[in-house]
Formats: sequence, structure tokens, C-alpha cells
Amino acid sequence: MKGTMLDWALFYALERGFPVFPVKEKRKSPPITRNGCLDATLDEKRIRQWWTKNPTANIAIRTGVRFWVFDKDKKGQEMYERLVLAHGRFADTLQALTPNAGVHFCYALPDQAHIGTHAPIRPDDWGVGLDTRGTNGYVLVHPSVVPADDGKLKRYEWDGADGENGVILPADPWLEAAVSEEALRALEAARPRVNGASGARGGFQLPERIAHGTQHNTLVKYAGQLRARWLSEDEIFALLWKANVERCEKPGPEKDIRQYARSVVKYAPGPAHQPAPQREPVELPKRLSVGQVKALDVLPPAMMIESLFPATGLCLFTGAQKMGKTIFSAQTAVAVATNQALLGYYSILKPGPALIVEVDDPAGDASFKDLWTKWQVADDANVYLETSAPFAMGPEFLGWIESEIEDLKPHLVVLDSYLTLRPPRGKSSDIVHAEKEEMRLLDALAKKRGVLIVLLHHESSTNKANSLLDWDSKGAGTFALTAAVESQLSIGKFRELEGSPVRIIRAKGRHIAERYLVVTYNAETGSFHYIMDGPASLHYPLITDIKRSVPQAVITPHDLTSEMGMARSTAHRTLMTLINAGAMVKKSYGEYRFTEAVMGVR
Repeated sequence: MKGTMLDWALFYALERGFPVFPVKEKRKSPPITRNGCLDATLDEKRIRQWWTKNPTANIAIRTGVRFWVFDKDKKGQEMYERLVLAHGRFADTLQALTPNAGVHFCYALPDQAHIGTHAPIRPDDWGVGLDTRGTNGYVLVHPSVVPADDGKLKRYEWDGADGENGVILPADPWLEAAVSEEALRALEAARPRVNGASGARGGFQLPERIAHGTQHNTLVKYAGQLRARWLSEDEIFALLWKANVERCEKPGPEKDIRQYARSVVKYAPGPAHQPAPQREPVELPKRLSVGQVKALDVLPPAMMIESLFPATGLCLFTGAQKMGKTIFSAQTAVAVATNQALLGYYSILKPGPALIVEVDDPAGDASFKDLWTKWQVADDANVYLETSAPFAMGPEFLGWIESEIEDLKPHLVVLDSYLTLRPPRGKSSDIVHAEKEEMRLLDALAKKRGVLIVLLHHESSTNKANSLLDWDSKGAGTFALTAAVESQLSIGKFRELEGSPVRIIRAKGRHIAERYLVVTYNAETGSFHYIMDGPASLHYPLITDIKRSVPQAVITPHDLTSEMGMARSTAHRTLMTLINAGAMVKKSYGEYRFTEAVMGVR
């Protein structure tokens, strides 16, 4: 294949399904994108924007998404040959030749192991020159050009007769086992702890020099790595301080470094993609009698938005794809930040800044630009957008999001979505425990910091079994997922209104009575608009159907039978259902009318 850098980038993304991003021309780094490999995408529009602006930029592919890479350079040739003698020729797969006589073996992601990004691999055993590129790593690909050791510019080239169309196959089981995160953790545990700041593993290496402006995120990330190795607060602070003094362009004050260490030890130690160990048992509180309980001075639960959202804790917001979770949560964030009633109806009881972390949409920044413009959100409104997250759900992520909360002081944090944030699950992992622990830690963080965290998640597929579940049990995953949160919100459609922009929203919480409201999406404004609220909302299709068929104010059972074809028993049952929902009242014998609450509903 011949073509421009843009042509090749589109080929990798659209034909091979490899997420790509641009890197500075004739360089291995830095990425041109703000968040490096985390911004890698398959989106054609975004790719065209990148390479139209930077037509000669090198092409990088994010690893750990479609494949991982075993990287052998010249220094690793001797050890590579020893491995071949011991285990036989490496399994055949798609391969690339690097400018310095190295080889990239592109292997399919394993089912039962997790491959991180490490350079070098197990240096005490294998020597230098053998690396892996897995989770949150990347490799340059043809026709990218970099200076070789001899100073000449050379390209990355695909090897083999099939070239860029080569098949990606699994690695040998012995190789997967040797370079997996599990093997490296076991090896690390068998060694004495590292006293210097350069000993962290697990996909992150502390840079030799930390530029001013990046040190906050870099040190927080490093703190998460250290906590993942079971280090204590004092040990973490000592290594952070050493890195701060020796590597930061402008070292930060001691109080900041201590805060990083203090924050990260609030979370369970151990690797982010495995369930945390059980917590130590806590001392039980004193038993209380009925009289003592009744005499307690208990404050009512604080609310952020009346009837819908608590002031603190974790709210799980579920719904099927394309139901409008992102739009509604964005409207909520703007309402909280500007102290304007949500949907023009629900009062904001705790206004303040809002942060949206959007990792579900590769073109999230463009989408929000369109929304903020349509909604005429003021430039100085306290709504902040993050279009990527540096970590999957786990101790490092919690440390990072707490640092964001510390920095921005938001009242509301929206995480979109759990599907893209949660870490990989091994076949032997306890998913129930892992999901419950992730929800518990998010809820605990929100309450500790006095914020509301709204976590968006896709609803389980609508199969027959799920159709029998209550709405608050349909969150994709285990029941532990929904059991560990402070409140829940759900958005869906009415079966009777297939294809309609009307949505039913349900809310409930530990201290919030179940609430229902009906909204409709307006494509011109790009937002949801209020229709009705209360128990009668569940019967919105029936209410509108009756209003269209029987326009008069006073309605009789006969009207329903003659105008809508209902059986007489069905007509009476329908009227009683609407009365019980507060949508109708009995005017006199045999005569009914709609209540004021639904009088204006159309």
C-alpha cells in the first residue's frame, strides 16, 4: 500500500481496527495529543483533523487494545537467542522491523493474563533490550520515520509477505506467562523493596526529568504505583520526596507531597486490576435500645437537587445505549454549576463547580463544544471537562480523581462511563467482590470529600430474563454493583412509544423516595425538556392516548369503550389505575377528570 501518513492512519484505524494517534514528526515522542496514547481513536473525523493539521506526524498505535507487543532491540539479541534455544522459535505473528534492527512481535491479547508495559522486562534475569508494550503503551508503525543509531532517518517496516495485512496470533503460553503482570508481581514480591525512586513497575516509569506543569499528575500516578506495591504512607512519602527534589524541574512544597501520600493510602493496596484484599475488622459500635434510637438527633439527608440527587455519595446512572445519559448528566452539571433549576423545574440545593470525565466518546470534546454552544453556557461557568482518564478503576484512579477534586473543589463529578473505566477481569477473579469494592470505594471517596459522584453505566441487554427485573436491578453486572451505591438513576423509553424522543427517568436512594419524571429530547436545543413528574409519569402514554381520543374535560367509562375500544372492565380498571397514580379524580358517579398535575400534559 502507498499513501500519505493520513492514508496509513485511516487504514490502521478503519481497516485493521487499531486505535491510532499522532507523534511528533521524526520522533518516537512526544505524542501530539494532550493525553498521549489515551487519546488513541478509531474515529475517522478525529484522525483526519489530526493529520490535516500535522500531515507529517508519525503514526502510533495504542497497545493493550487489539494486541500487545514483544519488543526486541539490538541489545536484547543475545538473550532472545537463548530464549529460542530454550523454548524454540517464537510463535509466528504480525511483525515489524524497527529502524535500529529490532523487531516488534504483535501478539493477540491473552485470555487469562494481563500484559503491561515494561522496559526492560525482568532485567535481573533477562538483561536489557527485551520489552513489552501492553496496557497504556504504544508503538510507532510504518511509514513512521525516526533517526537510527547511525544518525540516518529510517522507517518502521512491516515484515513478511503479507506486510501490514499480516495476521495477529497468540504468543507461546510460556512467553505470556513469563511477561504477565502476575509473573512480574510475584518476582517483585520475592525481591527486597527498592529504596530509590526508580523501582516502580506496572506500566509506569518515573521520568528522569519531570517538567513543570506535569509534576502533579506524574507524582500522583507514581504514588498510586507505590501504593499498588503495598508501601505505607511514610515509605510513599520518602520516595515521592526523593523524586520531587531530584527529578522535578520546580520541586513542590512538602505539604503537597505529604498530601499525595496521605491521599493514596486511603485505598486498598495491591494492583488496580485485581480485587483488593479484605479490610481489617473494625470495632463494632455500642448497642442502642429502642428508646435510645428514638432519642437520636439525626439530621435529614442533604440533597444536591431536590427529589433526585443526594448531596454526597455515589449515584449509579444506568440506561441502554443512546438513551441520553450523557446529555442528561451534562444538563445536571450545568444546572449545579450555574445554580439554575434542572429542566427549569428541580431546584438546586447545593450549587457549585462540576467536573465531567468523558472517556466513553472518542470525540467527547467536540460533542461538548456543540452542547455548550447550543445551551449558551457562559465561558466562565464552573463546569470542567476531562476527555480522558490516566488509569483504569483502582487505587491509582481513586488517587487521581481525589487530586482532581482537591484541585477543582467540585460539588458534582460525572464519570462517563464505568464500562470504559473498569479494569480487565481475569477468568479467576471474583467479579462480585471486585465490583462491590469499586463502588464502595467510590462512594466512600465521595462522602469523604463531600461531593456527589454520578457514574454512568450501560443497562444490561434487554433479554427475557432482564425484562422481568425491576428497573433498579438492570445495571449491567452483578447485583453487588447496585447494592453498594448511595442512589440510582435510570433513563429509558416507553415500550408504547417506540422511536419517540420521550424518556422516563426513575430515581431512588437510601434516603430518597422513588421518583419518576418524563422528559423529551429536542434535537434543535440538544437538551431534554420537562413534561411531567410524579407517580402518574409511569402512565404517560396512557394519559396522552386518552387525551387525544377523549378531548372533553369529563370522562366516563363509556367514553373509553366507545372512543378507544376498551372492554368495560378494562375501562374501569384503567380509570382506577389513573386515580391511584394521582392522574385522575372521581368527579361524581360515573364521571372522572384529570387532576391539575397532568392537566397540561400533551
